[in-house]
Amino acid sequence: MLTLRRSVVGVVAVLLASGVAWAQTPTERAENLRRCLTGRNAILCNEGLLTPPQRTQVRNAQAAENLKTCLTGRNAILCNASLLTENQRHQVAVAQAELLKRVPALRVGSVPSQSLIDLGGGDMMNLSTGEYIMDMGGGDKMNLGTGDYYMNMGEGDMMNLSTGEYIIGF
Repeated sequence: MLTLRRSVVGVVAVLLASGVAWAQTPTERAENLRRCLTGRNAILCNEGLLTPPQRTQVRNAQAAENLKTCLTGRNAILCNASLLTENQRHQVAVAQAELLKRVPALRVGSVPSQSLIDLGGGDMMNLSTGEYIMDMGGGDKMNLGTGDYYMNMGEGDMMNLSTGEYIIGF
């Protein structure tokens, strides 16, 4: 009887240590998913509570947040270059070179009138806000800073699928 009790305790301890989530409420799972999908503070994300498709979404969000961190040059220590693709590494190098060119102007108090730079492949970076505008193909754009997705409606018109706003091009 004593051996059986120790075995059960051992199995429970192994399950808890392995991160298996078996007693979480739907609210706790939803809150964890919301926290994980920001892509920030990966240490606060309990991947044991996620389904495989949710893990993929979370990894994509973390990669996008990492790319934004790397491109802005703010908190460069937080940039994880191992998560970047070869194209993204090139974009980061271009953004860093552009930032270095602009640093002297910022030190004397003049702000560049145009803070949007082309990173290649249709992607753009707003150096004032740190927002990364990714070209999704077919004229669609996604603002990785806000999560807004802009669908190309043709003839210069765009629709923000996050807010429903329709933007008429000129």
